[in-house]
Amino acid sequence: MKRPRRWLATAGLTALAGPTGVFGAAMLARAAMAARAMGRLHVSPFALPDDTVLVLLGARVRPDGTAGRALQARIDAAAAAFAAGTVRTILLSGDHGAHRWDEVGVMRRGLITAGVPPGRIRVAAPVRKTIDSVRSLRGERPAGVPEDAPICFVTQRGHAERTLFLADVAGLPARCLVADGPDAEDSMRESLYEAAGALYAVIDALAGELRR
Repeated sequence: MKRPRRWLATAGLTALAGPTGVFGAAMLARAAMAARAMGRLHVSPFALPDDTVLVLLGARVRPDGTAGRALQARIDAAAAAFAAGTVRTILLSGDHGAHRWDEVGVMRRGLITAGVPPGRIRVAAPVRKTIDSVRSLRGERPAGVPEDAPICFVTQRGHAERTLFLADVAGLPARCLVADGPDAEDSMRESLYEAAGALYAVIDALAGELRR
């Protein structure tokens, strides 16, 4: 798939038009990301190629050190995919610094509790942003992650669309396994959040392009 430079630049220029332009750019970005992701978002682990490497992306950890709702849903989806037999390795990508930000530790414990053998879990270098998770797989992959293995990120739908966009920008072939999302009562707030997230992903991508 071609890298999305043309509409990426369009969204960036639109955002310069003020508040209305920012909102329009956010909606344009989200719609374009959703369109590009079609065919690469999976809700069933049985749709994944054999020997897939799942990249489990971190999310909020509660103050008591347990997984937030989104992170727990991602852990559950990854564990289910492993049980389905299509997954070779689960790579944990997130922050593992202070206790309240130890996304990786929470993910690892959750997967082991769900029955995933510790030897099939790998940990990537600490990251705080999705774009850094993607970039860590673009060159030499972490130990235990074969260079030719299919890559599949695990996250919620809106974030999955942004992640695949960032993978396209980086030239990384990938797909996403969609974890459960927010309840219907949260849909309006989630929609606004995802639109803002889409624009933020464009900004990240533009910054990366300028650094080339």
